[in-house]
Amino acid sequence: MSKTNNILVLVQEFGQGGAEKVAAMVAAMLQERGHGQVYFYAMSPAGKLPVIPGVEVGTLDIAPAAGALGKLRSYWGKIGRLRDLKKRKKIGLTISQLWPVDWISALTGTERKVAVMQINILNNEQNKAMVKMRPLVTYIYKRFNRIVLGSSNLVPELTGFFNLPPELLEVIYNPIDTVAIDRNLKAPLPYRLEEAYAANRVLVAAHRLAPIKNTEALFPIFTGLPGREGLKLLLIGEGEEKERLVRDAAAAGLRSTQCESADFDPSADVYFLNFQSNIHNLIGRSAAFLFPTKGEGLPLGLLEALYSGAPALVSDAPNGGVFEVLQGKGEWKEGRSSVEQASGSWLMPVPSGDDPGSIRTWQQQIAQVLQHDEGTRADNALKGRARAGAFDKEIIRRHWYRLVDEVIK
Repeated sequence: MSKTNNILVLVQEFGQGGAEKVAAMVAAMLQERGHGQVYFYAMSPAGKLPVIPGVEVGTLDIAPAAGALGKLRSYWGKIGRLRDLKKRKKIGLTISQLWPVDWISALTGTERKVAVMQINILNNEQNKAMVKMRPLVTYIYKRFNRIVLGSSNLVPELTGFFNLPPELLEVIYNPIDTVAIDRNLKAPLPYRLEEAYAANRVLVAAHRLAPIKNTEALFPIFTGLPGREGLKLLLIGEGEEKERLVRDAAAAGLRSTQCESADFDPSADVYFLNFQSNIHNLIGRSAAFLFPTKGEGLPLGLLEALYSGAPALVSDAPNGGVFEVLQGKGEWKEGRSSVEQASGSWLMPVPSGDDPGSIRTWQQQIAQVLQHDEGTRADNALKGRARAGAFDKEIIRRHWYRLVDEVIK
């Protein structure tokens, strides 16, 4: 039994990803309730700590290590420091995010434990190792008191392939802060983008620049759009793919520029913009939001884009998380090849340079969206905002409060 109501929310690093943003919101919601102290910690070092009112924020300060011996030392360091942290802070419940953190949390301390899983394991190139280590993954997750899933489409693979008991699983959707988004929509655009938006129609993609997001597919799509004069592609985010994407844009015959640079060139085709705490004004005033992802759980960025009022074209990616958000018709099936309108936006095939048909489908649908009159655009925006509003944090917080009460008894 837990001896205190103190809660530790644990992530791998303080970053820009959806999982980290959700973890921070959960920490804030639980602190606002006032039942015990909430701690928000990362495994890895952090140059700057996030600020969450009332929440103690910190890090175990263990840097990733190379080589088998280095990784082993790193793992033991994390286990030792995490065990010590849980004892010092008298933690009664730990909420961990994603496998690299889950398994270390599972092996430390005797407090109650909840794991949060945001994205599918099967058919996901990021999680191939977990598939190979199925017995270990099953063993680790059976040690948790509850596993929170970001979307219901994750249930079949966890109860089937990983043989986890259904009673361990609970779906709690990712929350968005609609009040903050409404406030952000009124803010002026950063850098010289007010002028660029006034002179052009801007297509926006906002996500971590990682392989699974499939950002490079946007370049062949953009180059083949009819009437491209006065049309810009804005890519918001940072990540390991940034340098390669700059080269890919050039290889596609597109000129790119960095928005923060003193040499920002508004006449370029592609604008790169680093991570922004407010992306909602940029999305809300865009011609369309583009999300060519190859895999998602329940994408926070899509929910925020819908609530910002932009028409969204989104890959109906493997595992059906996007399909669940947009409420596609019937049951989700892998391998979409045609377009379906849903919740004011469009479910699209996953675009690939190896599949010219998928690229043409995206080009045709973007062209149609750009031709919509103001009435059609406003109607679609209302539908998207209504769907995203169902994920408001004031609704989602009640599910978290109930879960915590059930786990900490």
